[in-house]
Formats: sequence, C-alpha cells, structure tokens
Amino acid sequence: TEQPLQISFQILPPFWQTWWFRISAGILVVALTWLAYSLRVHTIRRRNLFLEEMNTQLNNQVRFRKQVEKLLRESETKYRTLVESIKESIYSLDSDGIFTFMNETAAERLGGQPGDFVGKSLWEAVPKVYADPMYREVKDVITSGKGKTLDVDIVLNGEKRYFHISIQPIPSETGFAPQALSVATETTERITLEERLRQAQKMEAIGKLAGGIAHDFNNLLSIIRGYTYLLLEDYQSDGELHESLQEIDRASERAQNLTRQLLAFSRRQLLKPQIMDLNQQIHEMGKMLRRLIGENIELEILSDENLCPIFADPGQINQIIMNLVVNARDAMPKGGVLTIRTQAIHGKEHASSLPFEATHKNYAMLTIQDTGIGMDQETLGKIFDPFFTTKEKGKGTGLGLSTVFGIVKQSNGYIWVDSAPGKGSSFNIYFPCAETQTIPETPIETVKNQFSGNEQILLVEDEVSLNRMVSTMLKRHGYRVRQAFNAEEALAIYKKENRQIDLIITDVVMPGMNGIEMMEELTAQYGDIRVIYMSGYTDNEMIQHGLMEQGLHFLQKPFTPEQITKKIREIMDGVKSQASN
Repeated sequence: TEQPLQISFQILPPFWQTWWFRISAGILVVALTWLAYSLRVHTIRRRNLFLEEMNTQLNNQVRFRKQVEKLLRESETKYRTLVESIKESIYSLDSDGIFTFMNETAAERLGGQPGDFVGKSLWEAVPKVYADPMYREVKDVITSGKGKTLDVDIVLNGEKRYFHISIQPIPSETGFAPQALSVATETTERITLEERLRQAQKMEAIGKLAGGIAHDFNNLLSIIRGYTYLLLEDYQSDGELHESLQEIDRASERAQNLTRQLLAFSRRQLLKPQIMDLNQQIHEMGKMLRRLIGENIELEILSDENLCPIFADPGQINQIIMNLVVNARDAMPKGGVLTIRTQAIHGKEHASSLPFEATHKNYAMLTIQDTGIGMDQETLGKIFDPFFTTKEKGKGTGLGLSTVFGIVKQSNGYIWVDSAPGKGSSFNIYFPCAETQTIPETPIETVKNQFSGNEQILLVEDEVSLNRMVSTMLKRHGYRVRQAFNAEEALAIYKKENRQIDLIITDVVMPGMNGIEMMEELTAQYGDIRVIYMSGYTDNEMIQHGLMEQGLHFLQKPFTPEQITKKIREIMDGVKSQASN
C-alpha cells in the first residue's frame, strides 16, 4: 500500500549547547588552563633558575674581582713600599722626557717630593748639561727596545756624586706612549774608597822611591860633608879656600834637609816618640804661631780638656803644625781666621774619614782650619805628592804636606782633608790615644866637652868611600880604627880581636847580613857589646827591629865629626843622652 511519505523534523539544540560539549569544553578549558599554568610555572622556574645561576655567577665574579682588587692593592702596597724603601733612585720617563713615576729616594736626591717632578720634563729637574745626554740614552732604549747600563757623575746640591744607572724599556701594550724605567744606584762611597786605595798605593810607591833616593843620597852627602869637615880643619888659615869649603858645607846641609823631608814622607826617618800632651804642645807654640801668621789673620786655639795623651815625637808634631799653619797663612793673603782645635773623639764618630779597621779606637784629633781660597778636587788628589805645589816658583818646595803625611802615618795616625774653592780648608789629623796616660819628665842632659879618645873601634860600612872617610875622621880624634866592609868580615875580625875592640860602629843595611843581625850573633857569643848604629835608610829596618824601644844608640847619615865623636864619648864615658841625631 502506498502510504504517504511522512517527514518529521526534530529541531535539536546546537552541539555547543549540548551537555556533553559543555562538559568536554570545560574539561578542555581546564586542561588548557592547567597546561598554560604548568608551562608558565615551568618557564618561571627555568627563568628563576637562570637568574639564580646568573646571580651566583655575578656574585662569584664580584667576589673574584674584589679578591683580585685586594691582591692588586696588596701587591701595589708591597711594590710601593719596596720602591720607596730602597736606597736606589727609581723613575720612569716617556719618549718626550717627561717623568711618569719617581720614588721618594730619587725625589729627595733632586731636592723635593715625587709630586714635584711627575708630569714635568727631565730638563726641569736637572741642569741641561746632564739632562741632554741622559735623554739621549733614554730615547735610545725606547727606540731600540734594548736595555743598557751606564756610569755617570752629577753635581747634586753642590756636591759631586756618582751613580750606576740601569735603563730598561717598558713595552707599549695599552696605547700609552713607550716609556723607559731607570734604576740609579749611588756609587759615590765605593768610588771614593777606590780612589783612596789608589791614592794610598800611589803614595806608598812614591814613598819607597823617595826613601831609596834619600838613602843613597845620604850616603853621598856623608862622604861630601865628611871630607869637607876634614878640609875645613886642614885649611883654617886659608881664608879664600876656607870660605869656599864653608859654601860647600852649607849647600850640603840644604841637601841634607831635603833628604830628611823625603825620609819623613816615606816614613823612614827615625822618630823619637814619647808620651806627650798635644794641648800643651800647641799652647807652647802659640806666640810663635801668632808672629808667623801676621796681624791680618786671627788665630783661634780651642783645646779639649778631656784630650788623651798621645805617643809621638814632639819635634815632628811641631813640624806638622808649622807646615799646616804656613800653608793656611798662604791661603789667606787678604786675611782671615785660622783655627787650631783639639778634640777627644771615638773612631765611630768619624767613620767616613777613617778606614774601617781604625773606627774602634779613641783618638786625639788635631784640626787646623782656615777661611782661605780652598782647593778643588783635582788639587786635593795631589796635595800629598812630593814636590807638588800650587805656590809660585821659589816660594815652596812641594815637600811640606808630603812631610806631614809621612809623619802622621809613621805615628800610626790618619789624616783627612776637607776643602772646596772659596770655602777654605780643614785638615783633620787623628792620633791614637797612648796606652800609658802618664807623661814622663825630661831629664837634664850632661855631656863632656872633650870628644877625643884613644879607644879601638871596629867600623863596619859596605860603602868603601864612606868607610874611609869615617875612619879618617875618627883617627883625627885619636881613635884606633879597624875597618870591615861587610858583616862577615866584621865577625871574623871581632872573633880574633874582641878583647882589643872597645866599640863597634856599624851600618844597618848591608848586602847579605845586616847590622842588626850581625850584632845579634855577636851578643849571643860574647854578651853585651857597645855599639852605634848608623843608617841613611832604604826601608823601615830601624823601626821594624825596635831600635829606639831597645834604647840603643843611633846616628843618622850624614853626620858631623862632632856628632859621631860626641856619641862615642857618651857611650864610652857612660853618659846617657836622650838626644840622638
């Protein structure tokens, strides 16, 4: 059957309005919300972790930087302390000669503070005469990149000083101009000591030469003067000849005085030291010194009451004072002040003027100071040289200060000179204090007037002409003479004739066995023997053998007939004399 088609429509709500969609949508929203939240939380956590990590790194970097800065500050402090505390001058210069750094030592030597020089040029710190060559050396180091060392001398605050400078380049890595770092070590003291040593060696060499010449010349003078005396006795009635002989004798005497000064310089003259008061010696010379210097020079004598006695030859001390006073007078032609001062000091107080080994002793210091023209460094280096003089021809022999030098050294003392042009001169002489503080009284000398005799004398002298001359001289005064020309010959003669020989006169220095050794051998065999030693010196034989300390008799060549015959009578007649020629 055909039924009619029935179509029915049912209107349903939209799916999004359905309950299941809403539930699903809600679930989806919740899920998405949770997912978004989870992602957000995860992102925040990651970010927080990152931030925490970054913060930790930053904190670590800050701590590291602070530690580095602390170490840098400590290092810089140590560096500055080191640089500022050392005695070396440290400074840096750029390629334009501008100071970029300077330590305290360098600034003090230039007369200021580091801030006074940093940023200023080399020419503002030192005179151009020093700045120009110094800048050339710095520029050469900067240009070549190679360091160098050099020795320079420079006048700082009016004083000449010596430096050893090391210059090293500072590479340019930060864009700043290249620089050079200089380290200057002062060598003034070392160079001064080296110069003193050279001077001492030179003086020693000259002294040996002078002493040798003086010895040989004294032997010749002994012959000349001896025969002159003999001729004077023979030709007393011949007026013209007698006068000529006297001229020869006077010339010989002047030559003898020169040899004595040479012996004083070479420290080979025989001194007669004794315990003496230096203050009293100067006081006794006061009037004479005032007459010597003249009215236009003021003499000031300052004595230290606590001065110790010294062990020295009073006559030689007089010569030292006289020579120095005369030099001081000549250095003040327009007048001035001459000061003679004594002072008790200990060596440590004058360590810069004394050798190290002498700084532990007590001294009596004699200072002779003038306000005269002074001396430059070149002159100071030569003043003790024999025959060196700054005086006009005929006004000085050049032996005055060399004599002073020799006497001081032979007296175990030291001498120091301080002088500058226009500032006068000061001579400081250091005499060691005597071990014994008691000053002995000088006994009165008594000698007979008659010096002739008839005793037999053994004369020992290797110089043939001198031996003959002395023999003739003694025979003219009645003595019987046996001649020997060396020690061996004398020993043989004495062995045979010892009972007939009353006295031995012997030279000290002879080829082979010397006079001292000869007498030691004789006294060992025969006991005490009366002897007179004579010498013109070649070395320190007399002093080395303690001749004066033993109280033996000595004659210095050349001698006169009166001197040798007087000495003979002193010994043979038992008269002890404190004066020996």
